[in-house]
Formats: sequence, C-alpha cells, structure tokens
Amino acid sequence: MKRLRERVEGRSSPDERTPDPVAPSAPADSRASVIQTLRHHVAEGSRGRLRAHEIHEEGPLFDRGYLDSFSYVEFLAFIEHTYRVRIDDSQLAGRLSTIAAMAEHILQERIVATE
Repeated sequence: MKRLRERVEGRSSPDERTPDPVAPSAPADSRASVIQTLRHHVAEGSRGRLRAHEIHEEGPLFDRGYLDSFSYVEFLAFIEHTYRVRIDDSQLAGRLSTIAAMAEHILQERIVATE
C-alpha cells in the first residue's frame, strides 16, 4: 500500500521510472499539459510495458490495454490527488474512456470549481 501511495504521489524511486521522450512543455492547466501528465502516469503504471509517446490520447484506455484492474484504481487515485477532481467509476468506463476525454473533464471540472 505504501508503494502505491508513493507512486500516486509521484515519489517512486528513479529506477522504477521508465525513461521517455519529453513532450514540449505547455501551460500547467492546458489541455496538452493534462494529456501529457496522464499519458506519463499511465506509462509509469505499465512498469515498462508502455512508453508515454506510444499512448494515443484518443485510444480507449481499456480496449488498448493501457489500464488493467489494478492500474485503473491507481489512475483514479492519481487524478483525484493531482487535480482534485472526483471521477466516478461509471464515468471512466463510459464517456471518459480516453485520455483526451479525461483531460477535457478535468479542465471542465476545475473551471466549475473556481466559479
């Protein structure tokens, strides 16, 4: 459990991280930045099986094998911790099934929270 918490909070040891080309930087709250962060998290959760640049932002997270049952829970915890946005299980399996859709949802929820 401690290891899961460390991974979600971004404190995994350097030897657990998979090197990957860095995408061009974008403003912290931009769509591109959120997509980049989510792609990198999914790649790290794959334990070397995937690299961030191989994860298509419009690819279904489950159908393409980007997430399994364990990484699914970890992904939700990461989003909630990082973006302070709650995602219901049914949303991830339904309309939020891609990284692009998830990024749009995160940005929309953050706008609503600041209004």
